[in-house]
Amino acid sequence: MKNYAQVIRVVPPFLQSIEISKYLRNAVRLWANICAEKNIILNVEGLDQEMTLSLDPIQMEQVISNIIKNSIESIGADGEIRLGLLAGKKGFYIRDNGAGIDESTKDQLFSPFFSTKPYGQGVGLMLISEILQKHEAHFNLYSERNWTSFEIWFDLNDKFVH
Repeated sequence: MKNYAQVIRVVPPFLQSIEISKYLRNAVRLWANICAEKNIILNVEGLDQEMTLSLDPIQMEQVISNIIKNSIESIGADGEIRLGLLAGKKGFYIRDNGAGIDESTKDQLFSPFFSTKPYGQGVGLMLISEILQKHEAHFNLYSERNWTSFEIWFDLNDKFVH
């Protein structure tokens, strides 16, 4: 197991200026067919604004895709996923109305090899956490009133913000 964890270590990000709205819209296109098959509505909110950040585009695409994949698995069928920019912050969110996450589970979610799924390997959220740490990003995962939200943002004076 230790060797497996070492294999998935994240390399330092190769920073490029990217328009984060573009990446969120691309993610919607990538996951649209799977969501349609499961009768999951995929909504974007406020992505007409521009927000340029210095990020590793490949790593950030992995983060966005992993979060959406987890949302789809949490919903199962007949639900909704929302993606948008955070108001007043340089960042974005992905929300779903799936099963939700209780506090005791939330505390373990980013631990290596912890999974709530019987077939899960427990590396997806660990990978997300490591990528976001390498980008010096802040992130928060919470559940409230039938919605689970994953928020990711950067300090305004951060080297990753333009």
